[in-house]
Order: sequence, then C-alpha cells, then structure tokens
Amino acid sequence: MILKEILDKSNFDTSKIENFYYFKSNRWDIKTKKGLIIRLPSEININLLNKATQIIEDENFKNLKTLDFRQTDQLIIYE
Repeated sequence: MILKEILDKSNFDTSKIENFYYFKSNRWDIKTKKGLIIRLPSEININLLNKATQIIEDENFKNLKTLDFRQTDQLIIYE
C-alpha cells in the first residue's frame, strides 16, 4: 500500500502536512506546517499514523520537534 492510500485511511489530517521526504531506503518523513518531523519506517500502517495523530493532538506533547517511528516497537521523541 502506498503512503497516500494509508494517509487517506488513517485519522491523520493531511491538511497539516507541509512536505514529504522520500529516502532510497524506501521510507518517508513527513514535515507538518508547525515544523514537526515524523520519521516513518519502511513498513507503514494505518495504526502507526493514528498513533502519531494521537500524540500530535495531545497537549502534553505540544513542543515536539520529531516523532521517530523507525525502530521496531519503539517511539523516539525529540523536543
């Protein structure tokens, strides 16, 4: 499934996306209009994007700079 299809099926608000970055390792980064970078693994799924949406909308995480989902079963957060 391609990134666009997964985004369309997820809860992720695509109007908040400023840019996409593709890497030769077959993975993507998403940059939001607020400057947040979401680093996605090569295997993307709807649940992962829904989790990113929950974190972005949570007031406790309003100062995030990067959400890094590249490591299996881990989320790395940079503020």
